[in-house]
Amino acid sequence: MLDVRNIRSGYGKALAIEDVTFTLGASESLAILGRNGAGKSTTLKTLMGMTPAWQGRIGFKGNDIVKLSSDAIARAGIGYVPEERRIFESLSVTENLQTGEKAGASGDAPWTVARVFDLFPEIARRSTAPAGTLSGGERQMLAVGRALMGNPDLLLLDEPSEGLAPVVVNRLGDALSELRRAGIAILISEQNRRLARLAAENVVIMETGRIAYRGTFSELDRNPEITARLLGV
Repeated sequence: MLDVRNIRSGYGKALAIEDVTFTLGASESLAILGRNGAGKSTTLKTLMGMTPAWQGRIGFKGNDIVKLSSDAIARAGIGYVPEERRIFESLSVTENLQTGEKAGASGDAPWTVARVFDLFPEIARRSTAPAGTLSGGERQMLAVGRALMGNPDLLLLDEPSEGLAPVVVNRLGDALSELRRAGIAILISEQNRRLARLAAENVVIMETGRIAYRGTFSELDRNPEITARLLGV
């Protein structure tokens, strides 16, 4: 489904990521781990067309999307949950979900407001409340739900655990595990290994803008020296 080849990108003249290459099949999941500044968020923003790729290819369902706008990439079937969440605080929870509503690239629309509320009953109870009154965890659930309302084939999540209490992170992890079982491909950028593991089966670790490790979480568990070298404080 997703075939990323030799992507190079940055901000102004500053290089942020280089030679980033990985693939992700339909219904598969991948976590991008790394310290702050490793290039995780830049990778996701480049995939979404928010940070232009300087070189390389981004293939999605057989088409090169590297030159497409963010809107066109979303219409092609990629949903994006930004680190900042970017909800509309003056709109209600339901209205926020409705702003993301569209059929998927195939024309199907299995994700509805009711289905999002089934996934996240915490925000269902706040359906008429202004989004600005939600807690941090509820805002993150709303941001994920709004992305799902676009009925994506691939869901990108940028640091979804940022600023959340451990109990909320666990709840979010349960929901992402459920999405995996529903067959949605997931690409998650994270520092919280437990959440990343719940959301994804495979992992790459970035260091100074490059991929320094790739494998499964089980393989990573058997190599604690890699974890210490690439993820240790």
